[in-house]
Amino acid sequence: MKATMFAMGLALAPLATQAQTIVKECVFPTQCYSDGDCDPTSQPNYTFTLDLNSQTGLYENGTFSATGFLRESGALIHFYFVNSAGTEIMTFADNGAAEFVGHMSGGSGISTYTLTGTCTIGNP
Repeated sequence: MKATMFAMGLALAPLATQAQTIVKECVFPTQCYSDGDCDPTSQPNYTFTLDLNSQTGLYENGTFSATGFLRESGALIHFYFVNSAGTEIMTFADNGAAEFVGHMSGGSGISTYTLTGTCTIGNP
C-alpha cells in the first residue's frame, strides 16, 4: 500500500511544480486623480503577466514595464509595485473587474490616482 501511494505521489509530482502563469489584458476607461480630475478619454492598456507559483509579476504599458510581487486573497489577486517614486497596487477579481491605485511623487507632493477597468485572460 505504501509503495502504491509513493508511486502515485511521484506520478503527480510534476503537476505540483508546474508553473501557473496568468496573462491579463486590461483596459481602464476611468482614471481619477487626487485633485478630483477624472479623464474618461484616455483608456490605457496594460498587460500583466502573473506567476502564481513564484508570487511575482510583470506589468507593461507601452514602453514602460515593471516587476512586482503578488498576494492572493480569496478570489482576488493583488499585484504590488514599488520604486523610488512610489507604489502601485492592482487588484484583479475573477469576474474581470480591475482596480489600479497608485501613490507617486509628483510636483510638490504625492499624486494619488485610481484606474477602474476590466481585464480578460490572454495567452501566457
